[in-house]
Amino acid sequence: MKQSSDQLPPNYRWNFGAFAIDFVCFMMAMLFISSNSVLPAFVRELTDSAILIGLAGTLFSGGWFLPQLATARLISDMPTKMPFIRRAIP
Repeated sequence: MKQSSDQLPPNYRWNFGAFAIDFVCFMMAMLFISSNSVLPAFVRELTDSAILIGLAGTLFSGGWFLPQLATARLISDMPTKMPFIRRAIP
């Protein structure tokens, strides 16, 4: 069912535009501080080892994804997962 524009909140268009601009600016900023560009550049200042420079972004990603894999394995057999999710989210 389609809603008419009369039923939308009064600041809907303004809020949508402000959110869209905020999202675009945030994503552009995240491009400049990406772990795939900043971390290897920082490690390059500390060492000349090509292996360590290459591992810098990989270790960052692994530190983010490996706990998720371990947790997924622990809760995969639970009949209901919502109580665990509610405890995990602050």
